[in-house]
Amino acid sequence: MQSKLKSKDIITVTLLSLCNILIFSIGTFMYATPITVLLTPVVYSLLQGIVFYVIGVKVKKRGAYFIYSVIQGAIGFYLPYVLMFVISGLIAELLLSKKGYGNLSVIGISYVIQQTMASIGSVIYPYAFALERTTYMVKEQNVVKNVSAAGKMIASWGSLVLLLLVIVSAAIGAYIGKKVVQKHILEKQFHEAATA
Repeated sequence: MQSKLKSKDIITVTLLSLCNILIFSIGTFMYATPITVLLTPVVYSLLQGIVFYVIGVKVKKRGAYFIYSVIQGAIGFYLPYVLMFVISGLIAELLLSKKGYGNLSVIGISYVIQQTMASIGSVIYPYAFALERTTYMVKEQNVVKNVSAAGKMIASWGSLVLLLLVIVSAAIGAYIGKKVVQKHILEKQFHEAATA
């Protein structure tokens, strides 16, 4: 296995990263109530594991998760979110460089770390520490009301609960991603063995 990324690898990572835009589109419906605002990273953590694992199995090369993380952060257009994704991408690269690219267990650990850090950058920081700035940037009055209420919840009791929910949801998302990828790998190995 070559460890250097080629242009087809970068294209693969980019296209798979952009699949998450469909998942992010669910987020527009999540601003209906303060509770659903807070549950947005929990839902994302549950759904994005498949994409994360597919990248880890399809592109077993240094830099793939860093590129993925930069793209995911850039999609958020919010500096704390970008920073959390970039840092988590570097952590994933470090862990995989030690244990081997394509290691499904390390991919799962990296995924949980990334989703936890993403929730800090996307919800905990803007709603608990920068609520006034966050509500100033929101245009729709009903959304401002829900974001403000979510900010009060997270500031009083919600940060720890949210982090725990994200970790559990990311672990479940990682499990689902791992099972989907294992099924794909086993089917491919079976097909290759049958045609050999």
